[in-house]
Amino acid sequence: MGQPTPSELSDNAQRIEVYQCSRCPASKRFPRYNSPLKLLESRQGRCGEWANCFATILTAFGYLTRFVNDNADHVWCEFYSEAEFRWKHVDPCEVIVDKPKVYDHGWGKKLDYVIAVSLWEVQDVTKRYVIDREALKSRRQKISEEGLNKLLLDFTDALQEKCSDPEKKKLAGLRLAELAELMLAKSESLSAEESQGRQSGSLAWRLSRHETKREETKNYVIVPSDLEKENLVLELQYDIRQDTYSRKSNSDEKIKNWTAMVFEVENMFKKDEHDWKMAYLARKGNFALVLQMFDVTGKC
Repeated sequence: MGQPTPSELSDNAQRIEVYQCSRCPASKRFPRYNSPLKLLESRQGRCGEWANCFATILTAFGYLTRFVNDNADHVWCEFYSEAEFRWKHVDPCEVIVDKPKVYDHGWGKKLDYVIAVSLWEVQDVTKRYVIDREALKSRRQKISEEGLNKLLLDFTDALQEKCSDPEKKKLAGLRLAELAELMLAKSESLSAEESQGRQSGSLAWRLSRHETKREETKNYVIVPSDLEKENLVLELQYDIRQDTYSRKSNSDEKIKNWTAMVFEVENMFKKDEHDWKMAYLARKGNFALVLQMFDVTGKC
């Protein structure tokens, strides 16, 4: 760690990471800025910086916005949807909206405390992000539930000291509605995006954090069928709307899931835009997509 300069401190960079090259004396400073204006200028950072910037943008557009910390080294945002009368999850680092179970189901994180913080309240929203609520109980041992609730209410009361009575009444109504929502355990089907591992960062880094799995790359090899060998034709089409391969040259065989016929893939994922009724394969920075097949003689 390095010492922040006066300029870095003015942009609220309390923490400075310093990286040293293993082959030469060169080093790289990485100030962890907390000023949204500076972050919009530097465009560098991890999930915390992404959430910081996006929360600022949401607030600028008039949304009630919260900063969410999962107590296990990841942060994201929530905003209140006036149209749906509920808080919605949004992770700008992962480019996903309203997929709260992705960390539990897709990443495999064992969440225990997920806390949402805004300018006027501090709220425990763990139940929104966890599938198995019985297992959750055994992990929440750091503080009693009564003690946690009192602590969060004390923080909330302090933040609302300068709020007007109508503002307090509105916030109390939102809080009660959310508590009722969180208490109801809903059995919902999980989307494809909630089943995927972490997308940001290199595959090696994500694997080291146990936030993704190598099963994303199944090393599938396309082997020509007898019919395809006979006709000397292999025709394969992919319909992204149905997420289905059509192997036209093999009696129009159907294969579901875009990864099913992929030999190797890194930094790519399928994105479904339900609001816009669009779907596409998206990339994260540098990416690789490899299809492996044998020729008609059976050689690779």
